[in-house]
Amino acid sequence: MTAARVVIGYPAALLAVMLALAQVAAPDLAVWVVAKVRGGRPLLRAVGRRLRPWSSEVGPRRGLQTWLVVLLVFTACNLASGLLHRAIVPGHLEWHLTWTTLALLPVAMFLDAGALLEENGWRGFALPVLLRSHGPLVASLIVGLAWATWHFPVKFDVFLDYGWAGALIYLSAFSLKIVAISVVMTYFWARAGQATLLAIAMHGLSNDVARVGGLVDGSTWHVDALSEVNLAVPSSWSHASSCRGRTATAGATYAASEPVVRPAPSCRRPSCRHSAPDLSTRTDSHVEAERKRGQLVVVGHR
Repeated sequence: MTAARVVIGYPAALLAVMLALAQVAAPDLAVWVVAKVRGGRPLLRAVGRRLRPWSSEVGPRRGLQTWLVVLLVFTACNLASGLLHRAIVPGHLEWHLTWTTLALLPVAMFLDAGALLEENGWRGFALPVLLRSHGPLVASLIVGLAWATWHFPVKFDVFLDYGWAGALIYLSAFSLKIVAISVVMTYFWARAGQATLLAIAMHGLSNDVARVGGLVDGSTWHVDALSEVNLAVPSSWSHASSCRGRTATAGATYAASEPVVRPAPSCRRPSCRHSAPDLSTRTDSHVEAERKRGQLVVVGHR
């Protein structure tokens, strides 16, 4: 909406606005590039199928419960971050909670440009691919590090403002926050049956355009770094609380959403010795049909 107003008011800015949006959408555009090189339309259809509020296996009841928990958890994290800011850097915090703040929550969830234009790349494509060969935690850490470092070029000004040492400390704190949020997002994304639409909502809530946690005006690297850590701490605590006693359930959710397959021991044809199929482009019906023919053994299903 802001981009549209800029172009309407100053049409000559169209190219600059398009380039800015392309930069934000780079993760999603990367999916198209990968599909062009390898995967084609089946890959895009697989990514598109994950753009849902929940999977059919999860169903509306469990899906809505997951969405409600996500809204409460991320709002609580933002509020906790605001309280930490008020306790640690009160002179740099602008925090005004009103009914308007609550009214802006849907905007934060569904109209945040970063969330809308990135999540098909991060959790619609990259995370399911990583889950084929890594556990949920390792896959989340890899996606989180990629997500964090992808932001570094647009934060080059911190080197000008804070110097090398201050900038590196700030970027480390920023990366810690992003990685912590990535782990939390993976957990709920899997609980909803690999639902990218939920990941978009979580991404938007973590960006907090509604300012539930207030706005920190950082003038030094100390303040900015503390601001990033203040969100990482409640995010990490919320994930630990959510997962306590649910490790087996979470693992089953990942396995059911993205099964890992290998050739059956009795299959001795040369084609069976190839690497596991590309599950990012396979549907559940494909896997089920091959399982019935005795060509596949499903690993990790509960």
